[in-house]
Amino acid sequence: MFLQRRSLQQLALAAINSPPKTGGSDYAIFGTRIDEKTRVGPVDWISSKGTLVVTKDHPKIVECLHSPLKPVCKLLPELSSSFTRLTGFNKVMITDYGLQAYHLALRFAAYWGQAKKGVPFQDAVMLATPSSFIGRCFPTESSWPLIKLIAFNNLSALEGELWTNNNVCGLLMDTIQWGDSVEEPGPGYLAEVRRTCDKHNVLWIADETSCGLGRTGQMMAYMSQGCQPDIVILAPTLGCGLYQTGVLLTTEQVFSIADQEFITRCLSENSLVMSVALETMKALENESLADNAADLGEYLREAIKFTFGPEEIPQVHGRGLLTAIRIHGGIGKAEEICNLMQERGVSVWKCSDQYVGITPPLHTDVEQIKKGVQVLASVIDSLFERHIIR
Repeated sequence: MFLQRRSLQQLALAAINSPPKTGGSDYAIFGTRIDEKTRVGPVDWISSKGTLVVTKDHPKIVECLHSPLKPVCKLLPELSSSFTRLTGFNKVMITDYGLQAYHLALRFAAYWGQAKKGVPFQDAVMLATPSSFIGRCFPTESSWPLIKLIAFNNLSALEGELWTNNNVCGLLMDTIQWGDSVEEPGPGYLAEVRRTCDKHNVLWIADETSCGLGRTGQMMAYMSQGCQPDIVILAPTLGCGLYQTGVLLTTEQVFSIADQEFITRCLSENSLVMSVALETMKALENESLADNAADLGEYLREAIKFTFGPEEIPQVHGRGLLTAIRIHGGIGKAEEICNLMQERGVSVWKCSDQYVGITPPLHTDVEQIKKGVQVLASVIDSLFERHIIR
């Protein structure tokens, strides 16, 4: 096991230190490859579509990968304590893969339904919003558990489903939805979800993979409405792009009714994964990265609104460092914008045909924001010129 972990550490170091594969004046990093003469970056405006707190180039992560490994028995208590202090959850489970965290959450809900509602384990039904990870995967009817899609920001739909189907054991939804754009919960919506789930004895499972741990400017996105879910999923938020680390947070009440032997088999015993996760949490807290996300996210959106008119970017949505912009149809498609920006050294991602996602790592700075906006301006100018010539 020790040799295996050392090899993982060496692979992680190689990922950080590896030179561009193309040689010459090409520069390849963060998914970009541009000529050295014209590059302004690289500037990371993706960070794995907003799922990463910090990326692998953060100084503390680099230092961690070069340091001797500590045993899991010393790392896990400190990591758990950090989560409890910042989120209030007293049961913290770390998995090697994000998918394991989702699977655990579904099983917790099934155990809950069995214990509290008398629903046979194999008959458990889960509700999921369409843009959630489980909602997008949408298993077939022969899969376990049965997943039913439920509209986001629609309390009457939720109430109707819970009144008519006693086998529903859990509601899984992203606190902030990534669909065509960024869709935030309406005023009081999360508090009503909490009340409704309590009334029907259903677990509220919040997927905060793209909006938790400081990304929205608060430690967790659900905290904006003063309520708390039963389970929180974070995957692969603490992996820094090196590992698919999963995290599941819950309460003693939920944890105690589950199959403890099965849970133990799912938990990580990889000290390198734990070390990277712990350093990420330390950076989040010690460097006030949530505050940084709040300030720079506002700066980014104001800079975009100031630089571009509605005939170029008619809509800018987001909170903290979670932003989506709509490109005017007369300018071009989102995919074209993304490709041209990557050629100029700024990595962004396509949300839909007209929406571009901008999700920098939380340790970004003003200069990175300025460079990104400048490149976006140059791309839109070039597309305008192309249309004029035509």
